[in-house]
Amino acid sequence: FVYGARNWPADPLGKKFVVTEELSALSSFIENLRNLDIRPISLEVGEDEYTLLSDTNMLLMWKREFSLESIYANLSAFLTEESIKQEKDFLERVSYLDMRVEDKVFYRFRR
Repeated sequence: FVYGARNWPADPLGKKFVVTEELSALSSFIENLRNLDIRPISLEVGEDEYTLLSDTNMLLMWKREFSLESIYANLSAFLTEESIKQEKDFLERVSYLDMRVEDKVFYRFRR
């Protein structure tokens, strides 16, 4: 698993992109995603948002200001929704899950 940062400063040595508490919460969140059959391989840290890439090349995007507990709860509720559960291989076919609007999940299938 790889962490990255968007918009690296010219001299990133000694700079913090994520405070220790945030990193700890992110690590737990990412580990818990496996319970939803999402297997993360990288996380890109933006100024205002995160973008996670799964092993199926699906992107999961959310705002940094949202609590990870609510993101996980919303994602879990979305993925266990009957209409989503009926979609064959949903997580393998979806291009992204966009959670940058609070309490909403937008998605798009690959073409």
